[in-house]
Amino acid sequence: MRKICVVSGSRADYWLLKPIILKLNQSKKISLKVVLTGAHLITDECQIWDDLNASGITDIERIDCVIGSDKAVAVTKSLGIGMIGFADLLHILSPDLVVVLGDRYEILAAVTACLLFGIPVGHIHGGEVTIGAFDDAIRHSVTKMSHLHFVSTEKYRERVIQLGENPDNIFNFGSLGVENIKNTVLVSKEALEKKLQMKFQKINILITFHPVTLGTVPSVTALNELLHSVSKIPDACLIFTSPNVDPEGKLLRGRIIDFVEKNQRRYFFESLGATNYFSMLKQVDCVLGNSSSGIIEAPSLGVGSINIGERQDGREMSDSVISCAPVSDEIDDALKRVLSNDFRSSICIADNVHEYDQTSAKITEILERFPLKKITQKKFFDLDRITK
Repeated sequence: MRKICVVSGSRADYWLLKPIILKLNQSKKISLKVVLTGAHLITDECQIWDDLNASGITDIERIDCVIGSDKAVAVTKSLGIGMIGFADLLHILSPDLVVVLGDRYEILAAVTACLLFGIPVGHIHGGEVTIGAFDDAIRHSVTKMSHLHFVSTEKYRERVIQLGENPDNIFNFGSLGVENIKNTVLVSKEALEKKLQMKFQKINILITFHPVTLGTVPSVTALNELLHSVSKIPDACLIFTSPNVDPEGKLLRGRIIDFVEKNQRRYFFESLGATNYFSMLKQVDCVLGNSSSGIIEAPSLGVGSINIGERQDGREMSDSVISCAPVSDEIDDALKRVLSNDFRSSICIADNVHEYDQTSAKITEILERFPLKKITQKKFFDLDRITK
């Protein structure tokens, strides 16, 4: 029986990984261990732990690595503490394969430890580019230390090959987030209002703004420009979700909460959970900010998005996504466009470049069956070996 560890470091990657976790748990070929680390242990550990238990998954480990600060020195120390924790865990468990998603620093800690232990890694969502975040370098580093690659578009597959990875080990099965939307029973508008104690208005905007860790404009300056723009729509319902636990994350969170408290049509949620988030996404008129959700998931619900600033620069985007600089005048223009009837009509037929069928089932099958013997002995795949 193949022993697989799935590592999750935040609410965002957990809800993406959940269908794979469930399928692996049901497999007679797999012995599954789920490892929670990172932001889980400071914000939403109980929610995720309870969700896993409700799904029949009780074999759970925790790696506590986050120091209670979002300063660069604390994040760097957290990375080191994470490596120590994963070293101890891998020494005890000795898994056959570790599965990770994305580009967070706690994932870098896990994968670096796997490299030194000679344990194969399956990496989901490699090959993407986010120029305005240090996540970009982490993502590509994780790719080089991984052995099975699950990408969400053909361009990202080509980029992983460009990094020297064997095309036979790279699989384009689309985005788990898009599949999750299609498989989630969404909550009605009325039920959301009751459950979340809120009230939708004529115009409703879902906002997530994360720190821009490699941006040319300070994150709080960009956020202030965003808040200035949305404050010009006084009758709108503004729904904010919490920023990432990154440098400046606490500063942004505090600024958002101050803004929300000044108007009863503004709401702040630490974490909505997948069902509530996707249901909210379906009800709003647009998504605003710099989260990948507005780029990857929103197009599949026919919802327009405004992508602000540099954080997501480099990602493939559907026609339903409008990008603009973190300047109030540009955000104003983007809001007018995304809320216009012409734009709304055009995105009803927009394609989502991340949408494929049976994403989690296909990934699970590879995790179950792909031969792992000698997989850690990687040869660099030169581009001139690609057959045209």
